[in-house]
Amino acid sequence: MNMKKEEFKDDKEKMMAAASYLQEAAFNWFNIYLQNYYKKEEVDQDDNMLKVINHYNIFIKTLKTTFREVEE
Repeated sequence: MNMKKEEFKDDKEKMMAAASYLQEAAFNWFNIYLQNYYKKEEVDQDDNMLKVINHYNIFIKTLKTTFREVEE
């Protein structure tokens, strides 16, 4: 994926563009974050979820940690 920094107005927009490429398990994982983010109820919006949605670097780090390859 080749995205230029200046194409996005903020981290959230950059994260959403990257998330649009997710498939299968990664998409399902991220979809939970999106559903909770767009709920009106603040109770469901924990700090970790907000950080993943609003900060591109945290999104990438969390994605890599969640879906890292496990050595056998």
